[in-house]
Amino acid sequence: MTNVVLEQGLTEDPKFTEQLNGIIGEFNKELEQAKKASKEKGRELKASPLLNLMKQKKLTADFIRSEFPKICDKKSELPASQREVIKSIVFNAAQRAVILKNAERAEKIAEKANEKVAEQEAKE
Repeated sequence: MTNVVLEQGLTEDPKFTEQLNGIIGEFNKELEQAKKASKEKGRELKASPLLNLMKQKKLTADFIRSEFPKICDKKSELPASQREVIKSIVFNAAQRAVILKNAERAEKIAEKANEKVAEQEAKE
């Protein structure tokens, strides 16, 4: 397994929180659609680590944020499959947050470059 290091403070960044809540919202939306589809077919949803976390009301940003350090320190009491789900969610949210931060940085650099070009053109 590859070791991944999260930028210190990234999990406290508002962009991370926004992405984490977005991912949780996507899962909740998919769950509602799956419930509806299974009900129409007269079936039950098959248990999964993600579904178990949702049923236990543990698929929240606060829970994930509090449990993730325990998982990293190997002190979590969650089943391995649920730990993997949480790690996946955190890394996905972190990846999205970093992409957004980099896009904003690039935008600012481009704006500064455009300002310099405009200043040079104005001087000519």
